[in-house]
Amino acid sequence: MDQIKEMIDKKVDVLILNSADFEENTEGINLAVQEEIPVVVVNTLVNSNKPISYIGSNDIEAGEISMQFVAERLNKTGNIVILRRKSKQSSTIQRNLGMKNKLKNYPEINVLGEVSGQWSEQEAYHQLEKLHEKYGKSIHAIVAHNDEMALGASKFLIEKNLWNEIIIIGTDGINDALKAIKNGEIDATVYQDAEGQAKLH
Repeated sequence: MDQIKEMIDKKVDVLILNSADFEENTEGINLAVQEEIPVVVVNTLVNSNKPISYIGSNDIEAGEISMQFVAERLNKTGNIVILRRKSKQSSTIQRNLGMKNKLKNYPEINVLGEVSGQWSEQEAYHQLEKLHEKYGKSIHAIVAHNDEMALGASKFLIEKNLWNEIIIIGTDGINDALKAIKNGEIDATVYQDAEGQAKLH
């Protein structure tokens, strides 16, 4: 909010917003629009119809793709854990919705745990450490809302010599994840072409 007000005070020609919260930035958007500053939202949605454009991926579809991949690799049965962020960001809300949409089709896939890895490789490592201590080899797959968390989970599994026993998928298609796939350290990622989106629009 402070950053938005600063940009308004500077009388910028356009405000480009990547919101960390689906609800809380609506007031800032209203202030910008009142000052006739157009708002473009990128990467994450906000609960407002006042931005002139949204540039980003369909996060519901991303969640559906990742869960469908895992369901097929597990032959429609098994135990999974989900690594997400706190639920205030639209990408978390929508990716989770997409995953749950697909899980309805696979009643024999059981979610053992759903925890916040804060989009962070390090935090995902610690969260998986706790989950593994609790569930052990009952975990058959890890579905991460982004690649950083998938890489953190992979790092833990590699250290425990379990990396070839548990399926891991992330989302974004960052370079480190693509390298990890090539090295057999994670199984897949859902590609999001941020550069392509920016160029196209």
